[in-house]
Amino acid sequence: TTETLPNGTLGVAYPATSLQASAGGGTWSISAGLLPTGLTLTPAGVLSGTPTTPGTFNFTVRYQISATSAATRPFSIVVGGSL
Repeated sequence: TTETLPNGTLGVAYPATSLQASAGGGTWSISAGLLPTGLTLTPAGVLSGTPTTPGTFNFTVRYQISATSAATRPFSIVVGGSL
């Protein structure tokens, strides 16, 4: 159910964000593209870290509910600023 993600600032801790889905019990992963360098996504859906590279990062998140049921959603995070 998560629609958008906050943008980030180079060298500043990303606001830890928990992805949400209408069905519980699944696991989260990146199925295409790349997260901003320095960020990670846990299987529980928590996105956190400190961006170390500026730019626009486009990626797709996969929510695996069961062996035969999954959903994906594209996201974009812009990392701005300079050290």
